Amino acid sequence: MNAPGLSGTEYGVDDTPIPFADLESACPTTEVTAARRIDPYWHGLWGDGSQQASWLNRSLLERLGTDRVSRVRDTDTSRTREQAVSEIVTRRRQARLTALAAVGMWRTVTAEQLTALSGLRTILDGREMLPAFQAELVERGTLITELGWRGPRRTAQLYRPVGTGLDPITDVLSYPDWVGVTGGYPWTRGHQQDRHNLLATELGLRVAEHCDVGAVLGESLSRHDLLSPGYPGDTANRCADLTVIRPDGMRIAVEITGSISTEFARKADRWAELLAAPTRTAPVSRWCSSTPRRLTAANRAPPRCGAPSAPRWPAPPTGSPDPPRPGCRSG
Repeated sequence: MNAPGLSGTEYGVDDTPIPFADLESACPTTEVTAARRIDPYWHGLWGDGSQQASWLNRSLLERLGTDRVSRVRDTDTSRTREQAVSEIVTRRRQARLTALAAVGMWRTVTAEQLTALSGLRTILDGREMLPAFQAELVERGTLITELGWRGPRRTAQLYRPVGTGLDPITDVLSYPDWVGVTGGYPWTRGHQQDRHNLLATELGLRVAEHCDVGAVLGESLSRHDLLSPGYPGDTANRCADLTVIRPDGMRIAVEITGSISTEFARKADRWAELLAAPTRTAPVSRWCSSTPRRLTAANRAPPRCGAPSAPRWPAPPTGSPDPPRPGCRSG
């Protein structure tokens, strides 16, 4: 399953890094194009383990305040849950439902990524997502590596769905709005590995921003049974990390992995089973990108798998480990 770690030159392709600023961008929000977003792979955000952030939802915040463990900001509880739901569906309804849909599809996002996905600049300062936090639809996160950071946080805020899904708002959503937020499938918390999910979101954004594709879908719409309708296997928790749909309808299921493990081998077997299934109604291929947890001289060029030329995680835009990002908002 593992392809040799050949360079682009050996494949007859020039793999010299090109600065994102030199590429035409399809992102309509200039503040958060790939050239200006923080790079979740190269910019030194990660510690050890898959859970890389400290998360807070409204219920936990209220308990911390009641027990005097933490000071609760008045703005975080300025509305009741019912008032927050009303705020979402009566003021800036379409914008806020669009943001919820993006969080539900991609599972874990930075404020910059969510701004790029939704086109809503107001997400960067936290105002747009506050009602969703107050209604207990999303959790807010901070990278553990930034908890001791004295300056402005580089990633602003992280967001992910709350485990109860859309329960607080389901009764007041019309059917078209529910389909618009969920794609017609349960709005669930999904797999929660902070580093992995942020990398998947960033890769999906870069493909949508710089490649000629029809659409890019997140994990929630990359389930095996959606890629292969009628697939007879057990599809519980079986999904790609994202799916790229080419203009000709070809679907490319993308997996991101930090290591080649026993679980990875089982996942590869399940994909082989799906690809061999006779029930597929449109062509599907699988693509894997390996993202090692430690950037050392030994793994700077990580192993590649799943395709004759499955690429490494893209090099930093300017060729340096931590290139400057002029104009990028933080805090």
